[in-house]
Amino acid sequence: MVRYGRTLCLCLVALLGLGLAPRNVAAQEVAIIPHASTLGFGADVAVLLNRQFTLRLGGNYMKYNFATSKSGNPYNFHLNLLSGQGFVDWYPFLSSFRITGGVIGSDNYIDALAKTTTTYNLNGTVYTAAEVGIMTGRIDVNHAAPYLGIGFGNPVFGSKHLGLTFDAGVAYQGKPSVALTSTGGLFSNDPTFQADLAAEAQHMQNHLNIYRFYPVIQFGLSYKF
Repeated sequence: MVRYGRTLCLCLVALLGLGLAPRNVAAQEVAIIPHASTLGFGADVAVLLNRQFTLRLGGNYMKYNFATSKSGNPYNFHLNLLSGQGFVDWYPFLSSFRITGGVIGSDNYIDALAKTTTTYNLNGTVYTAAEVGIMTGRIDVNHAAPYLGIGFGNPVFGSKHLGLTFDAGVAYQGKPSVALTSTGGLFSNDPTFQADLAAEAQHMQNHLNIYRFYPVIQFGLSYKF
């Protein structure tokens, strides 16, 4: 969490230092945007910088549990999404269409638990439940991800107080890292077993590498003060 906080602070400072701050603006235009996205549920605060640029700062949170099998081994996965985002919106045509760039600082991860009363298949080798014990895993991604996307809706320009917003883009979060751990098993400390466990983790990671580009879809309802 500390690492996440430091990353987010650096992200926001970098955005605020872009030199896009409004000049000679008597009354600052500000809007709040509750939203739902592939990063979770959250809200943004948007500030009008000038006619073409808007600054957005926000956060997201969600937890979700699901079960599936990998290599024939049953897992219970616990998805934890917690992130903060700093975006600059550019309206090149002075319309609702925008191009967005920024950064997402996150503490996103997935915990996994695999526990069966029969057997596990690890790197092509079959082990009994007693030999493996309790197998847990964790999937992590980078804590800072650059973002680029497009969207529609200008929540802070114009006379309307209510509006809809939409974003679609990609965040580059790097290749996910996968770690598997065995505890309480007859082979938990066996070198050959540990090698198979590491190979199984690498096999899972290879299948997850496509998610280094994370799709971000966001729908919001804006209110301008």
